[in-house]
Amino acid sequence: MRERYLKYVDSFIHTLISGIGRKRNNYLAIKHYNRFDIPSEDIEQIRNQYPDIDVFYHSFYEKEIPDAYEPFLSLIKELYQQNREMLIEQFLEECGVYSQQWELFRSYMTEGICRRKEEILLSEVTYEQKRMIDSLINAMIYCSRKRPFLLVLNGFHLAGGATVYLMKQLLHYEDTENFCVLLAYNSLHTVPTHIAQIWNEYIEVLEENGCIINGEMMMNPGETEEEAAVFHFESAHITQYLKYLHNMYETLDLEQAKYYLKIIYHKLEMENLYLKETDKFQVLELYARVCILSDDIPNALMVCENLQSVEWQKRTTGRSISLLLSAGGYADV
Repeated sequence: MRERYLKYVDSFIHTLISGIGRKRNNYLAIKHYNRFDIPSEDIEQIRNQYPDIDVFYHSFYEKEIPDAYEPFLSLIKELYQQNREMLIEQFLEECGVYSQQWELFRSYMTEGICRRKEEILLSEVTYEQKRMIDSLINAMIYCSRKRPFLLVLNGFHLAGGATVYLMKQLLHYEDTENFCVLLAYNSLHTVPTHIAQIWNEYIEVLEENGCIINGEMMMNPGETEEEAAVFHFESAHITQYLKYLHNMYETLDLEQAKYYLKIIYHKLEMENLYLKETDKFQVLELYARVCILSDDIPNALMVCENLQSVEWQKRTTGRSISLLLSAGGYADV
């Protein structure tokens, strides 16, 4: 069974790598039914077999919050490591990263946290989201010209909405012939409602382009997964949650951020979840900011009211509803 799986996967990877340098949209998706997995230990074998290209691997996990645009920000960071003779600013300029997002990329590449020099206004959100996609894809294209690469995405059905959207948009870009992507997804998994439309559109496009392969014949069982994996909140991981949610906010991955913040907010308000005052403040402030940039002002006002009741906020910052709203371009609300 294992031998047959390795034979099939190797044939798909060989097909992808054979297309490097001459084929755009060089992607394959292995569709399975809760019975397939590409484990990380197989990746080293692929690297040894194809030493002339880089192989990047990422696996998504159920019940966890993914980082913003996971794994593409970390992929750009890894690709930069191969160009360390350049300053980060020079690298970003060469890649064609939108100049207003340089600080966001620079801070992620050095600290793992996305930061902006200026607040984004609601009127700028759509344009900035488009430029974020451009920046990530342009960086991948630039680096692939220097050294081709294969990206393996395991458990792709657990990816965030922005990641799926980026993969869909990737099909419309030129000059993508120097990298290829192999992904595996569980067809039985029910994706969250907020990404259902973009997920279905992406799978439809892959089917139309003949990029989907039935993986059942390979039979390399992964861990049994719930039909609809649900985020499982653990207070001990709040620091990591806040870091990833902050990155989503700064990169304007708003739908994903709102999905997770709504779950945590419900636990705070309805289940009496205990968090330290500082952590609670950060959750509420992030949720309010995400609602504002999503043009969901009723919920933003509701969260801001609760934000003002946080004792730590009263004692230290004195931030007001009007301050948060003005940051989103709602000074007159």
